Amino acid sequence: MRLELSISEAETLADSLRKRRRVIDRMELEWAADAARLATTDHHRLEGSEKASDFLRHQCQMGEGAVKDRLAVGSQLHKLWESATAMRNGEIGFPHLVQMAHTASAVWRAATTTTGCCTKAAGR
Repeated sequence: MRLELSISEAETLADSLRKRRRVIDRMELEWAADAARLATTDHHRLEGSEKASDFLRHQCQMGEGAVKDRLAVGSQLHKLWESATAMRNGEIGFPHLVQMAHTASAVWRAATTTTGCCTKAAGR
């Protein structure tokens, strides 16, 4: 394989990489939504896995972090629909959506923990 590229070849290759990444990102989003739906069932237990993330990790030959990132996106899609639309439109990438999903989860956990703490402190 020749490593040197002409300017025209480099531009063509860069364009191809951008287009393929957008396709991959859309597929990742679809996979994330489906994986989150499956995770709400007991299918993983029927297949011998304690956690849905373990089942997906083994069955789809993925790392734990990759599976958990996709489950985070899929489970937060109802809160991130505008961001998902931006991703579909090529304005952001799937990794940006992953960060937003983890942030949304952390904010929700912090808010519910704080609310519970304050409610207990108030004697309710």
